[in-house]
Parts: sequence; structure tokens; C-alpha cells
Amino acid sequence: MGTLLRSHGLYPDMNAYLELDWWPVGQGLFSSGLLTYDHGVVRWVYDCGTTSSNRYLESALLHYGQEKADSGSSAIDFAVLSHFDRDHVSGFERLVSRHPIRMVLLPYIPLWQRLVIAAEEGIAADEPLFRFFVNPAGYLLAVPGSEIRQVIYVPAGGDDESGGDDGGLPFTPAPEDGSSGDLKINYGEPPEDVSMSVVAKSFDDPRVRYLASRGRLVLPFWEFVPYNDADLQFRVGASFLAAAAPLVERLRNPKRGSPAAALKKLKALYDRTFGKSSARRNQISLFLYSGPLGQTFLADAYPHHTGLHRRFAQLSPGDGLLDTPDRLTRMIDFYGSDTRIAKLGILQVMHHGAASSWHDGVAERLCPVSSIFCSEPTDKRYRHPHADVLRDFWSYGAVQVDSVERFQTSLWLDIRSQ
Repeated sequence: MGTLLRSHGLYPDMNAYLELDWWPVGQGLFSSGLLTYDHGVVRWVYDCGTTSSNRYLESALLHYGQEKADSGSSAIDFAVLSHFDRDHVSGFERLVSRHPIRMVLLPYIPLWQRLVIAAEEGIAADEPLFRFFVNPAGYLLAVPGSEIRQVIYVPAGGDDESGGDDGGLPFTPAPEDGSSGDLKINYGEPPEDVSMSVVAKSFDDPRVRYLASRGRLVLPFWEFVPYNDADLQFRVGASFLAAAAPLVERLRNPKRGSPAAALKKLKALYDRTFGKSSARRNQISLFLYSGPLGQTFLADAYPHHTGLHRRFAQLSPGDGLLDTPDRLTRMIDFYGSDTRIAKLGILQVMHHGAASSWHDGVAERLCPVSSIFCSEPTDKRYRHPHADVLRDFWSYGAVQVDSVERFQTSLWLDIRSQ
């Protein structure tokens, strides 16, 4: 790891160590990060699931837990759940039951839409996991053995302003428990939109919070910026909400009628309203950008990446939909093309390399140094990554992570005071 302590005082020049892992779970996604610096350590996880054999995920969780224990702590500062598909959530309950987690970040999605996703995932209304779709925060906080301090919903990304400013610290105080160290969070108010009438009301629980619009998690020299692309979805009208409300209520309170029949009717209503092609209509994902503030330089890297230089920020889109230039531009504008995107060096390729979430030229516009494909090429159900997507990213450091191959990189950073 090298010598990290250089000097004392308020955020002087110092070194930091960044370790990134993409774990071999097959057709799914489980990635983690560790950032060690003079004042402390920040650990995070992005997604935890697979549709491949459960043994791959269990092995990855065991190795992850052992490595965290060897480093002196099994605690996770924050975990991100990008969306609610099985291949991203199937191991999340095990993760929260094994590791204390300070914060879980979830995309804010209306209840009726979560329930339709559950139906399309084949999750029956009487399955225990169905309760997760009804109330994600309540479900996670009730997992036996879980130690989650907060669940934070991230609202849909706005388009009212540019995301070009990635400097400065927020004025939001540290969480009230006083245990946050340097990591600050921009809290906000619950979203106000036309679908609030059919959104499950959160329990009166101070552990459930909302991120501010364009909010982020910030260290003195580093930032984590989530982007919820849910506002790319179809806009719903009053007639749809009026028809959906009694069905949603029946699913929230099963004693008022058959939940299975209500779920079937809700999906049929959605099909009539938006069409039966589900490939894109529920493509919601919580992106996560992680990168430096101010003057931060790459001092060394393992494996050696000559192309990283000053471009070593990371972007994880999960199953994010970047299938048109407009959608890609929207995401780039949110983050800022001349600031955060200009620092981007490591990209988790969206949706396991599925062509349905991509368009020709994505790689050229984002220009990553390393492009991580998290998929199982031998899985005949999906055959990810698709050939056209792989060709697009081939000259941008394409790396395959599957049921066998793990990708880990370590970066030593030189942080300069401004």
C-alpha cells in the first residue's frame, strides 16, 4: 500500500490508495471499492447479484468478507443498489446481513413501477422477496442481522442545470450520529410528483432519507455522484394512475383481495398503456461516478496503466440505458463533459454489454482507458457481451469479468492542496 501518512493539519498534501474490484459472479454484477487516505478509509459496494450459479456469488462474498476482515474492518460505508433485477439484487440480502453498512443508496422509483418490474421478473406476490418491491427500505432494514444506519433514496436526475461544477464541498453537515469522518452527504426532501398518491409511504423512520437533487457524497479530495436515469421512462397520466391505485393498494394490503390477481391486472394495465415490449420501458438504473476533486494525480498503478494518467475516475452505469445519442448526452450533461467525464478512465460497460442498451459510438464519446464487461459469455440465455458492443469498446481496454475472471486494480494517488 505504501506510506500514506505524509503530514498533519487540515487537508494538506497527502497520498491516498484506491483499490477497485469487479468480482467473478457470472451473469451479474458485484463490484467494490476501497479508498484509504491520511484521515481514514471509505469502503463501498455497487450491486450484488447474479443469475448464474449461486456458488459464484457465494464464493465472491466469502472472499470479499475475508479480505475486509483482514484489512481490520468488515464495515461498508455505503452500498449502491442500481436497480431491482435479480442479477443485481440476488445477493444483496446476504451482503447486508454480513456487513454493517452505514448507508444504502437506492433509486427513487414509484411503487407502481417497482411492482411491474417484480411481475416481469417473475416474482410472485406471495414470495418473501416481493416485500422488497413494495417497500425496499423497510425490507432491507428488517433483514435479520442487518446493521444499516440509513437508506437513502436518490431522485431522478434533473435537466434544469448543467452538471459542470464538480468542485467545492457541500455545506450539508455530517450525519447526526457523528461517526461519518470526512464523508459529507447532500440530503434533500422527498420528490414531489404526480405519482406520489400511489407511492408506498415510508415508515416514520429517521433512517430513511432522500438525497438532494444533484446531491453527492463528498470527501475533501474525492466525490461520489449518483445519477438516477428514471426520468427517461414513460410519463404517466392521471387516468393510468387512477386505474393503478386500487391495484397497488391491494398489493400493499393483500387482505383486501387476491394479490396475484391484482399483480396480473397491473401488468396488463401497463401493457395496454405502454405496449408489451419490456426491453426498455423498465430500464432504470442508478449510475455511480467516483472521482477526484481538485489537484489529484496518479502516482502509480497496478496493473500498470499508462493510459490512465490523470483520467482515473470511474463510472458504473449498472444496466443504464445509453441506446441513443440523446440519452448519452443527457448523462454526460448531468456529470459535466469538461469536468467529471473528462476525468473518466474506468467504465463498467452498461447492461453486461447488451446491444439493447448501447448505440454505436458510445465508447468513442466516453473514451475510457479500461472498459469492464461483467457477464457470462457462455450463458446462452443472453450471450453477453454482444459482438457489436464488444467491437465498439475493443480498443478502449476491454476487460471480461465472468464466473472465473476477476478484475482488480490498485491506484496510488498524489493529492495536492489548492
